[in-house]
Amino acid sequence: MDKCWYCDKELGWGDEMFKNCPNCGCENDRTPYEPTKEVKEEVKGMIIDTGMTPFFKKGDVAEGAVGIIKTAFVASGKFGNPTGEVDFNGKVLKVSLNKTSLYDIVGAYGNNTEEWIGQEIIYSMEDIKTKQGAIYPNVNIFRPVR
Repeated sequence: MDKCWYCDKELGWGDEMFKNCPNCGCENDRTPYEPTKEVKEEVKGMIIDTGMTPFFKKGDVAEGAVGIIKTAFVASGKFGNPTGEVDFNGKVLKVSLNKTSLYDIVGAYGNNTEEWIGQEIIYSMEDIKTKQGAIYPNVNIFRPVR
């Protein structure tokens, strides 16, 4: 495997067995591994038991819906956007914050995302104007409930 498992960028392996991707920072491992039947069954059971939290998409909740933050937000994905779980009236969704949402929530709740747990955020769609003057219509925005 010469490419990162996460972002598919070339890694330029030498003799290393482990290497962090220079593009996304994910650890890549060249150690040969084939899980046993028991391990496969255990992992399969974990996926079935815990489920996979779906990512938030437009239309999942109504505009103006209030959600309660359930987990700390951690950097993830190709762009490193903070991602965490939010409960919208019993519907738990994985939310990825853009800069507008992040700065607004940090301003209200602080920069330690573990302290956000239990705080409320409200969903809206807004037109966002960049410093360069570009306008992005109908952007998902999450703001603190003040």
